[in-house]
Amino acid sequence: MKDGLITKHPGTGDGVQALHMMRQALFLICVSTILAFGANLLRPDGLELPGDWSVAARLTTPEGESLLISLKDARHLFESGHAVFLDARPPGDFDEGHIQDAVCLPVQEFDAYFADVMDVLEGDKVLITYCDGDACRLSKDLANLLQEMDYPKVKVLHNGWTMWKDAGLPTGGAGAS
Repeated sequence: MKDGLITKHPGTGDGVQALHMMRQALFLICVSTILAFGANLLRPDGLELPGDWSVAARLTTPEGESLLISLKDARHLFESGHAVFLDARPPGDFDEGHIQDAVCLPVQEFDAYFADVMDVLEGDKVLITYCDGDACRLSKDLANLLQEMDYPKVKVLHNGWTMWKDAGLPTGGAGAS
């Protein structure tokens, strides 16, 4: 301050100062949030964070029935012939590789494919839907559609294609083993 006047530094106009203040405020909010979550985790009586985002929770019906099937159980059903595997991925992905004897029923083209596979779905077999990747929702969406159509035995093999392939289990398509 010089003779009652506020002097500005060169290049520090009002816009630059406002931007600088917003960055500082954002930084303080981020640090405060991280500290708050950390303190909550350390407290024995900490608040529970809302929602269960586990795979098991995401693959549970509103009635509490789990749609999730383990690779071990899916393999057992495959080997005993008591399951029909339904690949929910697009046809191109199916053609590149799929679980041996699986049926292509892409959820995005369900209506176009369903009539062709309807006969395979009849009977007492467990319908096991699968897609690829941890975040893939196609198998769950397909399972939900089938349940809405009153198919009672529907399960989801989460990240099914990758798990099946990595376990060295029988495959079909271009990448067959």
